[in-house]
Amino acid sequence: MRRLLVVCGLLALGVFLVFSLVAAQSAAPVGLAAGDAANAPVSPSAITPRTSHTLVQNMEAMTANLHIQYYRENGTVAKEFDDILPPNGSKTYHANSYPELGTSFLGSMVVSSDRQIVAVVVNAGSTSHDIYEGSNQGSTEQFLPSVHWRSAQYTLTGFQNTDPAMTATVAITYFKQDGTDLFHTTLPIPPNTAIHQDARSYVSDPSGVGSIKATSLNGQPIALAAIETLQDETYSYRGFMPAQGATTIYLPSVHRNLGGQFSHTLVQNMTNSDNNVRISYYKQDGTLANSFDRTIPAFGSYTFHTGVGFPEDPVGLGNVGSAKLESLNGKNMVAVVVETIGGTNAYAYDGQTQLDAASSILFPSVHRNLGGQFSHTLVQNLSSTSPANLVVTYYRQDGTVANTFTKTLAQSGSYTFHTGPGFPEDPVSLGNVGSLRVQCTNCSSGGPQIVAVVVETLSSANIPGAYAGFKEN
Repeated sequence: MRRLLVVCGLLALGVFLVFSLVAAQSAAPVGLAAGDAANAPVSPSAITPRTSHTLVQNMEAMTANLHIQYYRENGTVAKEFDDILPPNGSKTYHANSYPELGTSFLGSMVVSSDRQIVAVVVNAGSTSHDIYEGSNQGSTEQFLPSVHWRSAQYTLTGFQNTDPAMTATVAITYFKQDGTDLFHTTLPIPPNTAIHQDARSYVSDPSGVGSIKATSLNGQPIALAAIETLQDETYSYRGFMPAQGATTIYLPSVHRNLGGQFSHTLVQNMTNSDNNVRISYYKQDGTLANSFDRTIPAFGSYTFHTGVGFPEDPVGLGNVGSAKLESLNGKNMVAVVVETIGGTNAYAYDGQTQLDAASSILFPSVHRNLGGQFSHTLVQNLSSTSPANLVVTYYRQDGTVANTFTKTLAQSGSYTFHTGPGFPEDPVSLGNVGSLRVQCTNCSSGGPQIVAVVVETLSSANIPGAYAGFKEN
């Protein structure tokens, strides 16, 4: 059975959630154990109540048998059951459908199958909506390039031991953007279990922004995911393994004042020496808009912002396009894009590398007017010399084809496929919810390749979420 790990499974339901305790002082002193920080005078740290919805897609043309487990933070199983998915089908598992989880649950989830599957978790609340991808493996090191500890913007991180049998001893380090070690601690994590940390409980540097590196000291694989709160809106992303570090990173969705929407690209240097980074912004027709260079110090990070007043503002971009990050001196990095709308609504997605590039990409969660929820798929052609010929297929949850569309992307170009009335590629036969396959018919390992992300908007509450597609080949 293949195991799909819903990383750190911030699976929450109920009317009020307390993720961690914040010391009366704004941080635990360096060297103070995490448990001691929680023993200081505290006030609860809460975010908007939300419920987790896990969307699982069968990648194969044969029935998939599933085994699903929800774990509490102490490592015990809260809910366990079997299910099946039809060929090419998908299904949504709602955490609030299971009385065994109680009215306030915070834990993790494992989905196993005898077929290839992909999955995302959608955390939805009255004013919050975030999405992150399931992970099918862990590693002994993990990186988070976007970590905040401000009063109105802060990060809750889940650290999950993906080993089903052995406890992991995990060293966790919080870094400033200049690479300074702000706080570090070492904690045991039981098998298949996630622990959670609110960054405000551990660091208080006035910069308010940095990164995390986590290392399993005894060889057990770990996986990370982060939920960041901006005002009362949330966005999320999963951690990066060392193998996901790269000298070139692709960003298929960037915006500059599209109805108040801006992009903020947080880049983390994974190495112990300076990383000379160039960001190049492209219009959707593939022409270069602007490029900027920045040196990121050892173990440091940096944020490239779009918008007036920022030093790397791509004024030639227009409103929407794509971007590429390159290390000019061959050092590995990882990146997350946070896109803000109106300053308070936000979503995030992982920067994409050649490991993510493909000729076929799957999305297990797409919507067309499900309570005002719509999907917007942004596809980027990685080739600077060849166009990319696309076939986009929407599937109903029973696995049948709803609609198919074609599109050609220019060299270095990108395009947005929207669901909803008035758009040229609106899948009118989808119903309200389904899945999506984006194929490049002329792509090959030596030719053009594509990467893609889906942005899902809930128009009734003006709250978005996003996730990167899953490589099929």
